Amino acid sequence: MSDHGQAESSEQPAGVVPAARPLSGTINDQMEVDIAFADFYRSTTPQLVGFLLNQGADRTGAEDIVQDVMGDIHRHWRGVTHRRAWVFRAASNSLLRRSKKASREESLDELSEPSAMFPQPDAIRELETRHIMLQIVRALPVRQRQVLSWAIAEFTPAEIAEVIGGGMSSSAVRSSLKKARATVRQRMVEQGEGQ
Repeated sequence: MSDHGQAESSEQPAGVVPAARPLSGTINDQMEVDIAFADFYRSTTPQLVGFLLNQGADRTGAEDIVQDVMGDIHRHWRGVTHRRAWVFRAASNSLLRRSKKASREESLDELSEPSAMFPQPDAIRELETRHIMLQIVRALPVRQRQVLSWAIAEFTPAEIAEVIGGGMSSSAVRSSLKKARATVRQRMVEQGEGQ
């Protein structure tokens, strides 16, 4: 990164207008950007981490990716129009690159212990259910896991098809979602019967 806030590499993130952060501007302009970014960061970061966990990332990897992506969006704030979609796409692409590099599935996170000294039985059951659900989602085929993660993050099938690309239509996204949801429901029932 140069002293002037411009990216040194020739590779510009997708969807970013070159020279997105002007070299000159008032302090008030920068303060407005920083305030808007801070609000965006607070509201989007937990969703983005969950989105990556659903796609198979471990917690540390997800948090690292989110920090990198948030740094990128802050640097290019003025040049990105669809910021939420941009960070989700950038995070997904980063996870795919990391997964290919590792060439193996990430291992499951260990569940963190409940913070309360004596957690309520409902809280324990909810934590166990979430853990089972996460295992089921991570066992789905890659495409189903991917579209389900986008759907959980409240993107429509048309938006998912556009972001994923590769010629995937919104009807293909809906079909993958239907299969993924049916598999998750079936496996949750099986898990319930096995206990």
